[in-house]
Amino acid sequence: MTVVNLLNQQDSTIRTQITLTESLKQLVEKKANLKGQSLSEYIRRALMLSLLVDKQQTVDLEKLANQLIGSVNSKKNPQWKTIGSVKKWVKKLRTEWI
Repeated sequence: MTVVNLLNQQDSTIRTQITLTESLKQLVEKKANLKGQSLSEYIRRALMLSLLVDKQQTVDLEKLANQLIGSVNSKKNPQWKTIGSVKKWVKKLRTEWI
């Protein structure tokens, strides 16, 4: 389900229970009151924002991975030539850390 689908007004709501510390609840209530929102509305919006940020981070990491694919020069970095050589190189690096 995409975040956009979460904004669908035809989606039914369900009641749920979460546990907050007293100080966190007070802080969230204070912020919600300043915005004229209920505690539930404030938390819903925060969750949707978190989901959007997570989605964007995934997209950004995929873009970065796609930019890096094929950018390693195997002549200058022979340890990157094959999957086997990469595994051997990583294993060697890890043993050096111990």
